[in-house]
Amino acid sequence: KLEPVYEAFAREAAKSPSASKHLVVAKMDGTQNTIDHPEFKYRGFPTIWLVKKGTGVPIEFSGSRTVEGLQKFVSDYASVSGLFDVTRDEL
Repeated sequence: KLEPVYEAFAREAAKSPSASKHLVVAKMDGTQNTIDHPEFKYRGFPTIWLVKKGTGVPIEFSGSRTVEGLQKFVSDYASVSGLFDVTRDEL
């Protein structure tokens, strides 16, 4: 199941000073909520998207369904660098 993975990812993002400042992790039940937007197309559940601030254009996740895979995906498309870098003060 993916739920424990994205919940762990959200916790890691909340602990990171940079990610917590620049990243919103949200969950939506697609069986209870519809998205009336032509860019949001899903073929199954769960579907993970990244939407860069100001664009409104979703980028569908493809990669390893692990915390590290989600971090890499977000980092690859992020406008800021070092979202999940750990500083000496955080150790």
